[in-house]
Amino acid sequence: MKKIALLIVSAALFFNTAWAEEQDKKEVLNFGVEIGVHALTKDVTPPENVRFAELGVHAYYIPWNIGAVTEYLFGNGMFGIGTGLRLTSYTAFYGRKTSYFEWNMKPESLEGDYIKLHNIKQSNNYLGFPVLFRMFFVPQSNIVRPYFKLDLALNFLVVNKNTINFVEEDTPLTYVDRINENLGTPEKFNSTLDFALGLRAGKDPFYVNLEAHYPSFILTDSPVSFFETEDLNMLNLGVKLMIQVPIHWSEYKKIPQEDKEEIKSQYIINDDLIEQQPAEDDSNGVFTPDDED
Repeated sequence: MKKIALLIVSAALFFNTAWAEEQDKKEVLNFGVEIGVHALTKDVTPPENVRFAELGVHAYYIPWNIGAVTEYLFGNGMFGIGTGLRLTSYTAFYGRKTSYFEWNMKPESLEGDYIKLHNIKQSNNYLGFPVLFRMFFVPQSNIVRPYFKLDLALNFLVVNKNTINFVEEDTPLTYVDRINENLGTPEKFNSTLDFALGLRAGKDPFYVNLEAHYPSFILTDSPVSFFETEDLNMLNLGVKLMIQVPIHWSEYKKIPQEDKEEIKSQYIINDDLIEQQPAEDDSNGVFTPDDED
């Protein structure tokens, strides 16, 4: 999976370098803010420490993210590559407030040590850097533009929190520590890859992007410690909303050199500077003040 991530990054950089050299193409730098959420459409395998669960006990896993992204459009606005800063939160939950399940605090023992829990919840926050590649299907003159997108994220764990809800309220704190040891800590590094189809709508200077993400893959070990990666990669659907504002940084650069000189000459308003410029007469000779007499 890591080789796939490296291949996608290399391909995106290649396209950026190849197309950026074409000066006759319109280049636009977009700044945007994004928010997205994913959800599983299948049941997750219960944690291995669970021995018995009452009817109604369930599991869910919801990652969501928010971030700021800068995107560079090239190739006459038909391609885009970007990066930015993104906060991703992974929330995993197992249990039910009105039901219980039995958790084995000593899985290494044949006899085990079981305690009743209502639910366990783990929230892990990752700070990461997305690498985006986007390809539009219609020219940028269209108000609504469908597109295909690859979204690779490289994330680093910053916050990990476990919440345990016991059936018995007077449970000793040592049990909390023991279950936290069972849960362990999630991976410090996490990488994901999303394939998306979306629509971009609007006119300069305001664009709205709405995307559907499927499939979505976790390329590393699970970002939550008590669910397996294989479960989380099954039918993982997502949606994302991004608002963008374009910055036309390259418009003046693309003006021909002779037009630039003409534009500059229109701003010479100092009479002293004008008098210092030599003038030519109709006979191709040099005109000087002495020639007036």
